[in-house]
Amino acid sequence: MIGLIHSIFLGFLDTQCDQQTKEGILKKAGFDVDTEFRLDTVYSDEQWQRLFSIAVETLGVSVEAAEQGLAKKFYEDALERWSMWFEMSNSAREFLERQPKIHNGFASGLKEQDRDKKQSINDKFKLTPDGNKLSIDYKSPNHHCELYKALAQCLMDHYGDQAEITETCCMKKGDDHCHIELLWPQ
Repeated sequence: MIGLIHSIFLGFLDTQCDQQTKEGILKKAGFDVDTEFRLDTVYSDEQWQRLFSIAVETLGVSVEAAEQGLAKKFYEDALERWSMWFEMSNSAREFLERQPKIHNGFASGLKEQDRDKKQSINDKFKLTPDGNKLSIDYKSPNHHCELYKALAQCLMDHYGDQAEITETCCMKKGDDHCHIELLWPQ
């Protein structure tokens, strides 16, 4: 995972706990308390999973609640940092159709030594539009399908759209990928 997610997650932690607790989470996860996570650096999935699970345990929240909180923080950060993404789209659907390209674009900014990890970033999402439905196949060892669904809901709220969000396959339930469908009314 690129460091942007870690950085935004630390911002989420700031809303959930005091500085001492946040520093304890970082230390327990094997990071220095003054670590600055970088957008152009890939951190191992294992490091991210350790940080995320220790935070969930320390905060006493469910994984789903943590992913939903991270999604809200990510949405707020993206709206401020990359407002043009939101201006380029007239609806949540337009934004979501662009999302895999945005996600994969982050890989282009990686440091040279991380270039071999580009494909793993690019392989996380496959989006298939079909009439009033978008199908998303998501495959990641981080199992953050709830994060994706919560981000999609943030976009629905942003644009005033409504769509039914369902998940028919889930890696958390043993499937080899997550399959998320967004269905807009006809």
